[in-house]
Amino acid sequence: MTIAALRAIQDEARLTTVQLLENVESLLSSGCTPAGIAARLGMEMEAIEKRCYRADRHDLAVPFNSAVKQQRRPE
Repeated sequence: MTIAALRAIQDEARLTTVQLLENVESLLSSGCTPAGIAARLGMEMEAIEKRCYRADRHDLAVPFNSAVKQQRRPE
């Protein structure tokens, strides 16, 4: 399989920003954790955080930012 074919498959599976924001908003309001949301969407928490910030939805990005900081904190 060529690299172009693999990228095409990834692009088809990727959520649009609107879809991502709708999913994140819905899942956060239902009590899902940022880690749980990332797992359900098949994404990294950092990626979700960045896309929320870029879409000017800082309210949705903040829980992911906090979770990432807490995850990086040494035990």
